[in-house]
Amino acid sequence: MYKDYRQIPNRKLFGCQKDSQLIGCIGGEQNSDTFIIRHIAVTQEKRGCGVGSSMIQFILNDPSIKTVIAETDKEAVSFYRKFGFHITSLGEKYPGVERFACQYTLK
Repeated sequence: MYKDYRQIPNRKLFGCQKDSQLIGCIGGEQNSDTFIIRHIAVTQEKRGCGVGSSMIQFILNDPSIKTVIAETDKEAVSFYRKFGFHITSLGEKYPGVERFACQYTLK
C-alpha cells in the first residue's frame, strides 16, 4: 500500500507522531475538493487516546477539502458520527458483514 501512496499522485498518506514515534496514519485519495479515506490506523497502545480523532480533524481542517468520504463497518460508525458524518448503510457488502458509507460535507 505504501508504494501506491508514493506512486499515485492523488493519493495522500499522513502520519501522526508522538515523541518521535509513529502512532497513527490516515490515507486516501483527493479528487478535486473530495477526500476519500482509504486507511486509518492507530497503534494498539494509543487507541482511545484521541489520535484517530486528531487525524480526522486534520483532514476536515484542510481548506482544499469540502467533502470527506469513508466506508466502514458497524463498529466504527459512531466514530464518524461524532464528527457529523452522514451515515448510510450499504447493506451486506460481504457475507455476514454490513458496511456503511460515511460522508461529511463542509458548509
